[in-house]
Amino acid sequence: MKSWHILHKGIYTCLSVVVVTVLHCANYSIAFSPCSSQISWHWDCQSHFSNTLGHSKKGECISRQYQHADANKEQDVGTTRTCTAWNESLSKPKDQFFWAAQRNEEEIIDYCARKIFPNTHPHMSHARIHVVSTELPLVIIDDFLSNELCEEIVKAAKQDGKMMRSTLGVSQEETETRTSSTTWLREVHCEEPLRLLAGRVSRLSGIPAGHMENLQVVRYEPGQKFDMHTDHLEDFNNLECKGRLATCLLYLNSSWEGKDESEQTGNFFRGGQTYFPEYNVNVLPKRGRAIFWFNTIEKPGQSGYEDEMALTVDLKSRHAGKPVLDGEKWVCNRWVHPISLGNGVRDET
Repeated sequence: MKSWHILHKGIYTCLSVVVVTVLHCANYSIAFSPCSSQISWHWDCQSHFSNTLGHSKKGECISRQYQHADANKEQDVGTTRTCTAWNESLSKPKDQFFWAAQRNEEEIIDYCARKIFPNTHPHMSHARIHVVSTELPLVIIDDFLSNELCEEIVKAAKQDGKMMRSTLGVSQEETETRTSSTTWLREVHCEEPLRLLAGRVSRLSGIPAGHMENLQVVRYEPGQKFDMHTDHLEDFNNLECKGRLATCLLYLNSSWEGKDESEQTGNFFRGGQTYFPEYNVNVLPKRGRAIFWFNTIEKPGQSGYEDEMALTVDLKSRHAGKPVLDGEKWVCNRWVHPISLGNGVRDET
């Protein structure tokens, strides 16, 4: 990697604009700090759409990778992302009812970075966020929760001792469609991780923590899976809290395919990707990685939206948990409703 040190601040700003423009066209990725007098750059040696949502392998000189995949085959999505120069003049979208309007990728990344990583430089926080769809929306966020807090949730789920066969729908029926085990955690089980997670989901969704279900923790053993489904069902509209507006799914441990080089030891497993057929995308499980999406066509703040209204499932949110091949996969879900559940879920404030 080469670096240019520009001593004269007067010409630094002008040269940075030229360098960013020229190198961007030449498939270079640029690391630019507005707080220093240094521009570092390197050649993006794999500047194609990624079919692996995981870490950058040794020797790859990139910070977000893109890799072309056969259009007729499933694609895996990479979240290690090439960062462009930070533009301080980037307009900040309005936060109230942010998701009510159609947003572009830049707006979504900026919004998520400010809500989840407010104390991190945009150059670093933006690299943790990958937008699969601006329409649904469907967003993948790395480092949503620390490794230590993920481990606390798994430990609490094991100690709770109430893992039971997962069920489906309002009727809570057992089916071969979903073969995992489930338990539900409250603050009494592990307060800090649950409140921190609730707070981040609240800021991300724009909906208070009191509108969330208790944390569902799910364990998948070898051969277990969750076939194609949507998280919102029409029957949920009959509940007092109404349907599931949005989902935040968090991986609590990593697959061998999804782990990065910093994870030397851990409870790794194989398989278990989350597949979104609408976008032909597999998400590789990585500890601390979250997937956030809306399940319904209606969103708070839209014209005609009411909390009591019946919600319509957005079929673009269909997804499946692929079978685990070996090891144990641990995930948790925060589901957001239009009306408070009154179950005591709180954020970290």
